[in-house]
Amino acid sequence: MLNRQSSAIILAAGLGNRLKPLTDDKPKCLVEFLGKPFLIRMIEQLSLVQVENITIVCGYLSNVLRKFCGKEVNGIKIEYIENFNYANTNSMYSLWLAREKLSKGCYLIEGDTVCNQELITSLSQLGTENSFWAGRSYSGEFDGCILSVDPKSRCIVKQEIERNPIPGPKPNQYKSTGILSISAEYGQELSTWLDSDVQAGNINIYYDLVIGKHLSDKPIYIFDIGKELWFEVDTVEDLHKAEQIFK
Repeated sequence: MLNRQSSAIILAAGLGNRLKPLTDDKPKCLVEFLGKPFLIRMIEQLSLVQVENITIVCGYLSNVLRKFCGKEVNGIKIEYIENFNYANTNSMYSLWLAREKLSKGCYLIEGDTVCNQELITSLSQLGTENSFWAGRSYSGEFDGCILSVDPKSRCIVKQEIERNPIPGPKPNQYKSTGILSISAEYGQELSTWLDSDVQAGNINIYYDLVIGKHLSDKPIYIFDIGKELWFEVDTVEDLHKAEQIFK
């Protein structure tokens, strides 16, 4: 039987400005989705695939998050890393703060991501020897991180940030779901890449861009989520769309 990841990093430091007023008194990851906060929903899903500990990188209203979750949720040990500079940094800096955890291998998950249990379960069954980036076949309905894949090796060969997507199928391209499974070996390399960017002062960028610069250095494979349910919630409108899909 393949080993499964036993830990996860959830990035949840951001301001969540586009979800206001829902984020006026709580961090984005605690906004309710079909009656349950994003974060709690994800933790419950991870508990079903043998995850034992989760590190949450927090920032905006971290006191609310810490009080809400405490030291354990659904049998999973919860640890916190504080990004005190959350207002001036981005996801790569939050991940850099968690580099010690990252270097041991883990799931890496963005705090505004929702999906069904089948997606998490399928990803967990890929084991821990290689690294995988969960993606949805790209057809222009989402902006953000887009991954180009070699059709034979299934390695990701290009990463870019798309702000003005054109509708229509894009062969061998995938929209990032913000859910990755990182091997210990890859995590160690990624930690050094993050460190180099931080030392250079590049602290206000996405971690996606850091990985994108090193795709030829170490392979990371696409995990095609197929028809599994997933949504990235950035705005109140997104929240309503996602709730309709998941209902």
